[in-house]
Amino acid sequence: MAILNIFTIVIAALSLSAAAPAPNNNEEFTTQQNPPWSLSSISSQTQGLKPYRYDESAGKDTFAYIIDSGINANHVEFGGRATLGYNADGNNPVPDTGHGTLVAGLIGSNTYGVAKKTNIIGVQAVRPQNMLDGFMWAVEDIKKKGRVGRSVINISQGFLEMLGPNTESVGSDLGQAISFAFEVEGILTILAAGNDGKTVEKGNTPYPALMAPYALVVGAIDDKWNMWDRSNYGKHVDIFAPGVDLTSTDIGSNTATRVASGTSFAAPHVAGLALYLAAAENITTASDLRARVLDLATKDKITNLKGDTVNLLAYNGA
Repeated sequence: MAILNIFTIVIAALSLSAAAPAPNNNEEFTTQQNPPWSLSSISSQTQGLKPYRYDESAGKDTFAYIIDSGINANHVEFGGRATLGYNADGNNPVPDTGHGTLVAGLIGSNTYGVAKKTNIIGVQAVRPQNMLDGFMWAVEDIKKKGRVGRSVINISQGFLEMLGPNTESVGSDLGQAISFAFEVEGILTILAAGNDGKTVEKGNTPYPALMAPYALVVGAIDDKWNMWDRSNYGKHVDIFAPGVDLTSTDIGSNTATRVASGTSFAAPHVAGLALYLAAAENITTASDLRARVLDLATKDKITNLKGDTVNLLAYNGA
């Protein structure tokens, strides 16, 4: 897979009686004029560029743990809310491609982020064999610092195909850890569906999505709300989010940006949305948070879906 195995560069409106209530429905929403198309999609149930509407809490006092290539914590877009918490690659680091900083920007940067006040913790774990270590560090840090119920973990990486004969066991270990974090520790994990343009099925995909039934697995759409032709799909994909031609923060400088595409960049929209809802609606359990993200989603508006794939698009209720 020629993309460093890191996904480089992802309800037809219900009747009022059936729709899930929007967060803080009686309060004024904050508005971002001329936002990226991705944010327009998150706060509207129809296509087209519109202001991004969101509750002023904007993910305040929540925490996004990003297991990736590292982050440019000093980028001005993070306003001092980003830190590199742990380097699981240790004394044998992998050069930072900027992938993690792109992901972080879509979760919580001032201009491109869904949850503009969340705190961002980078966990550098690019080498496949180190991802479980990075994940477990994040779980323990969340617990130790009393952040359960206010945190999610984002993994926008694929890795199993890199491991040869150990593929199944390593994927199973991480998948079991993700499920344990959800069921026992109360921590939700967001996963990218992958960029192979095929159905996510056991045995033909290198991603932990198959091993973690309680995660949120995210596919990608374009600005016309078509499923991206390289997005993976199928019954193991839970929801879709913008993932094509997205501008976000980069590592070139503390003001750098880059345009990228992939389910890697759809997933952080859902991670940011989960943190946004946790703050706006005071949702404190992983099960309630996962259910709320899915219940609130725009239904039956995505075109070009394939196979047995849900037609749900991430939406913040504004």
